[in-house]
Parts: sequence; structure tokens; C-alpha cells
Amino acid sequence: TVSVHDEDALVAVEVCDDGPGIATQDLDRVFERFYKAEHSRADEGAGLGLAIVKHLVQAHGGTVAARNEAGRGAAMTVRLPKRFVGREPHVPGQG
Repeated sequence: TVSVHDEDALVAVEVCDDGPGIATQDLDRVFERFYKAEHSRADEGAGLGLAIVKHLVQAHGGTVAARNEAGRGAAMTVRLPKRFVGREPHVPGQG
């Protein structure tokens, strides 16, 4: 499930799944490069996806966090500023 929330100067995008969730001991590490939780080591993937998400979100002045939804899986929340931080973006055809 994907939902979007207005939080004053931020916009929050939350992605929730209905899988087994993330083990408590793994929550603080899921955004590390090449980190794979014990139960997912046999699965495909290099452990880069969430590290890339974190890097891109932080590059835009935002934050990303993971948490467990009791009995409902995991939730990832990305918070981005509504106002662009840094250099103004280039818009093709303008200036």
C-alpha cells in the first residue's frame, strides 16, 4: 500500500507491505550498502536498493525510515521538503 501525507513543510510517502516484516535487530541496518537480513540472504539481490533510496532521498534534503507494523509487515516512510533545497532545477525550454 502506498500513501501520501502532508506534514507542514514536508510531504511523506509511506510504502507498507503485508510480508513478514523486518526483524528488530535488522531495522537499524536495512539502509546500509550490501546489508541483507539473515532470512533474505538466499534471495536474489545485492543489498543495495534501500541504500540507494537513502542516498537519493538525503540528496534532496529528506529522510527515510523503516518500521514494523505489528502483524501487518514493514513500512518505509520517505519525507521530502516541499520546497526545493539547493540549486534550482533546470527546466528544459526555460532559460
